[in-house]
Amino acid sequence: PQVTVKVPCIPAVRSWENKRLLRPGIRTEMRKIWMLLGILKVSSVSTTEANGQKPHILFVVADDLGWNDVGFRSHQIRTPTIDALAEEGIVLNQYYLQDVCSPSRAAILTGRYPIHNTINDWLKPEVAVGLPLSETLLPQYLNKAGYRSHAVVKRHLGHYTWAHTPTFRGFDSFYGYYSGGEDYYTHEIPILGYDMRDDRQTRCGAECSRVASEAQGRYSTHVFTEKALVPTLARVAFLSILGVSFAPA
Repeated sequence: PQVTVKVPCIPAVRSWENKRLLRPGIRTEMRKIWMLLGILKVSSVSTTEANGQKPHILFVVADDLGWNDVGFRSHQIRTPTIDALAEEGIVLNQYYLQDVCSPSRAAILTGRYPIHNTINDWLKPEVAVGLPLSETLLPQYLNKAGYRSHAVVKRHLGHYTWAHTPTFRGFDSFYGYYSGGEDYYTHEIPILGYDMRDDRQTRCGAECSRVASEAQGRYSTHVFTEKALVPTLARVAFLSILGVSFAPA
């Protein structure tokens, strides 16, 4: 079976004075990701026990998606596929994330609030900072359980050393860009220039990481969709919400 998870990056709850939003007794380092995966595991346990296979897990991260930017909430934007996932799956109405890119990604991968994983704002590409190597990430846990993990993604969690790049953090392969935002067609970003990588194996460093020049001139969403072949665990993070004016006709 294949399990698809839609995780919208909705704005963070900035006023913690509203106590109704917080359930009493929940620890600060509440691991919502593990809770979600537990729900998915229970929902598919009968099928997996029958055929002896682990369920596929596909994380689709919609960067900077607003609360009402989906059809099943506002009916102003047509999102039929997302609406179907909401109808057939589980909608987390109190799944609060941050209002910028890097903290949301760090929270999803660590299961920890930004105040604890140290990624409190979006990471500037010219600054030598990244998600601490002391953090154990979701793909590392799943790999221990027998999963293979692949990322087709906008990374944006720091890449100033090879140890901070995805294939050193639990992913078996990575296709995408390390930085936070780039042109949809040229795949260039100020300061860094062209940023599209193809890392095809674990611990894929300087002798392995390839510049994916074949993507130049192609719309990024189409490129990422082709690469997302749904392996055992895939994390797909499109650039689409960041600059809708770049969408092809």
